[in-house]
Amino acid sequence: MDRWRFPEAPPYEGAHTDTVPHLTVGHDAPGHVLDRAARTVSAHLPIPAAVENVLLISGSQEPGSWRTVATFPLGPRPTG
Repeated sequence: MDRWRFPEAPPYEGAHTDTVPHLTVGHDAPGHVLDRAARTVSAHLPIPAAVENVLLISGSQEPGSWRTVATFPLGPRPTG
């Protein structure tokens, strides 16, 4: 079995040999805030989930500017 489902389109154009899907919970906050967030989130892991759609969002530094540009459903295409 191929390492990637779509080997002709590796993540980050193949720039990295190992990628791990992840969710960023905190960024650019003081260390004690990030530590508390890590402890809080860790207590609820793993999170069972199914991903049905991928959203393409776009925005700027301006508050409230982020909008969904497109939604891409995952899985089989509906017939009919």
